[in-house]
Amino acid sequence: MSPPTKFRDGFVVARVSPRRAAPIARAFTSGDIILASSAARVRSQAEFYRKVWARGAAGSEIPLRVLQGIDVREVKVRSIDRMDYFRQKPTY
Repeated sequence: MSPPTKFRDGFVVARVSPRRAAPIARAFTSGDIILASSAARVRSQAEFYRKVWARGAAGSEIPLRVLQGIDVREVKVRSIDRMDYFRQKPTY
């Protein structure tokens, strides 16, 4: 998910990276608003990431509250190791 747009309570998902795992790609769509992480309201992307990182190592289950259209859904995703995500893959 990146780059988000700030919203009053939460932030808007602008796009979902095509490199993300299928379960996350299905959980979010462009325009969704992430309202809370671990039942604690989030107001910015930085606050969201602090809450995710506080949940533990990569692979930790992260409960999120997401506004999709007029429905609020509870979604659980697994965190990833961001260094692995951004590491360049060999091209040979």
